[in-house]
Amino acid sequence: MEPTPIDFHGGHIVAMVAILSAAGTFLTIFLTAIVVPMWRKMKTSGAELKLKQELVAAGYSADDIVRIVQASAGTSCGGKSVVAERRPSSDYAMPASDAIRARY
Repeated sequence: MEPTPIDFHGGHIVAMVAILSAAGTFLTIFLTAIVVPMWRKMKTSGAELKLKQELVAAGYSADDIVRIVQASAGTSCGGKSVVAERRPSSDYAMPASDAIRARY
C-alpha cells in the first residue's frame, strides 16, 4: 500500500494558522518576560558604572560615592533617606555632586 498525499482542506489551514498564531504569541510573551528585565538590569548597571567612574574621576571619597549611588538608586542607608540628611545650601550655585546627581 502506498501512502496517500495529505489533502489540505480549508479547515486544516485554519487550524494550522490558529496553532501557529497561539505558539507565536506564547513565544513572544515568554521571551519578552525574560529579555526585558535582563535588558533593563544591564542598562541600569551600565549607568551606575558610568556614574561611579565619573565620581572617582572627580575625586569623591568611597563613602560619598556609596551615598550618591544609593540615593540615585532610591535606596536608603541606615533606615534614613540620604537625600533627607542633606543640609540645604545657603548659596544658589549647584554643587558639583548635585550637578552629577541631577544627570541621573
